[in-house]
Amino acid sequence: MPRSFLQLVYIHVLEFAREPGAIFWSFFFPVIMAWGLGIAFSSKMETKRNVALICNDTTFVHDLQGRQNTSRKDSVLTIVLGNSTSGITRYEVYITSRASANLMLKRGVVALIIENSDGRITYQFDARNNEGQLSYLQLEQWIKTGDDILKRGEISFISQKGIRYIDFLIPGMLAMNVMSSVLWGVSYTTIERRSKKLLRRMVATPMRKWEYMGAMFFTRYILCILEGLATFALARWYFDVSIEGSMFTVFMLFTAGFISFAGISVLVSSRTANTYVGNGLINAVVMPMMLLSGVFFSYHNYPDTMVAIIKLLPLTSFADAMRSVFIEGSCLYSTLPTILGLTASGLVFSFIGLKIFKWH
Repeated sequence: MPRSFLQLVYIHVLEFAREPGAIFWSFFFPVIMAWGLGIAFSSKMETKRNVALICNDTTFVHDLQGRQNTSRKDSVLTIVLGNSTSGITRYEVYITSRASANLMLKRGVVALIIENSDGRITYQFDARNNEGQLSYLQLEQWIKTGDDILKRGEISFISQKGIRYIDFLIPGMLAMNVMSSVLWGVSYTTIERRSKKLLRRMVATPMRKWEYMGAMFFTRYILCILEGLATFALARWYFDVSIEGSMFTVFMLFTAGFISFAGISVLVSSRTANTYVGNGLINAVVMPMMLLSGVFFSYHNYPDTMVAIIKLLPLTSFADAMRSVFIEGSCLYSTLPTILGLTASGLVFSFIGLKIFKWH
């Protein structure tokens, strides 16, 4: 190879090595994330799943309760399956009514409903929901005993609007898209412009600072609305997803979610001028919320101590409120605490970020 080529490679390596932040976010952060996710998803830890049981026959419940590794507390029956070698699955079976079971299914608390009527067991779940299918396969084998060992419970695939998996997924996707669009569209753009000295040049012009920030956020807000409308239009046309609540409530929630993530984006991009560091900071905010906040699957399967923390994340409250309007028809009054909380958090993050913001 030409000596000049090797010298240029050496220079680029030195340029990268002289940035401690770039080294951390490029090497150590991905390793830490891979380690954490590897422990969470590949180790044989205890897995928790929730199931709803509709049953008026106390004999059936007592039969389940009397089996090994089974306990009951109030209206919750705990079933522990597996072992330390194959992995342990803890099922929390909520003995409830039809209306409550459907509501739990809508909110993603359960993925499977078991109904016992006249000695006949029916398993109800969405065929597109892998968690519901797996719960059915495990519990159906465990419930069968004695003369019933050769009999299979009936399967009833859920196709009713509002309790399908796609109805759970779309509102969460809309919330996640707002987060990703704002953080990458505002934070990364700001960091990149700072690294290229463009922010310093803009400050030197007669432009007022609030005009620059306001124009950037307004543009991103319009783009988020267009992206959301495109996603919903596809879901409405192809999957027949509808909004049970009012469009005005969705708009107010959407705006509050945008304000919250806009504030976070200001704080994330307030200091650094290094795009490597900026990329790491954005991923450090986006990735945990994407995995934990219940966008693709319910966060209720995590331990109760984690659920309490997960509920504090902005994306969690945003996605939950969007689902309540889409699926349950929640009104503006019932979602007002979430709207005020998201707006307040965005204003606080914006205030802190602007206080330490660097224009050069």
